[in-house]
Amino acid sequence: TPDWDEEISPELKKEWDKAVRQLDGIELTSIPRKRIPLNADDDSSYEYHMFADSSKDVAAAAVYLRVKTGECYTVHLVAAKTSVISAAEMARGSMPRKEIIALDIGARLLRECLDSTTLPIGNFELWSDSQTVIQWCTEKSLALRVFERNRVDLILRNSEGKLPRYVPTDVNPADVATRPFKITHQTRWKLWLQGLDFLRL
Repeated sequence: TPDWDEEISPELKKEWDKAVRQLDGIELTSIPRKRIPLNADDDSSYEYHMFADSSKDVAAAAVYLRVKTGECYTVHLVAAKTSVISAAEMARGSMPRKEIIALDIGARLLRECLDSTTLPIGNFELWSDSQTVIQWCTEKSLALRVFERNRVDLILRNSEGKLPRYVPTDVNPADVATRPFKITHQTRWKLWLQGLDFLRL
């Protein structure tokens, strides 16, 4: 690793320039600050939905606030977190281990949201696209290795025992944060900011 005042390698400079070019158009992108609709009232209900995902080198989680007012639902991103998978974990090559790291990050983030909000959250859900990890949490098997068993314990503690549910990878909002995409890719950007369409049904 070069020191802070050393010139970077041509390969790293090429990667940096590519990343900067992908930011073209970001000044035209807006992120709504409003999370609660103007017509929300005392009868409105509130839910959190946390989605987790991992690629081979990045774990990510996103929490969405779902508000029901009358027969209308609105969904907005309220918190997100990413983490670079350690070199040791990347070397292992086990995707379920990376997915359970992402779910652990997400469960902690969800717990922070629940503990810090003043909204009357009536329900919350955890979502993962790893059926293996969901099975680990469901069975709570003592046959799991220490690493996986400890993560399962932490996830269930932060979720108050609530089990994760399955969401397909191609519609998992957290997948957006684990892979590069251009800011002009409106479908991915909408999925990231507003979550899944079925949450608005």
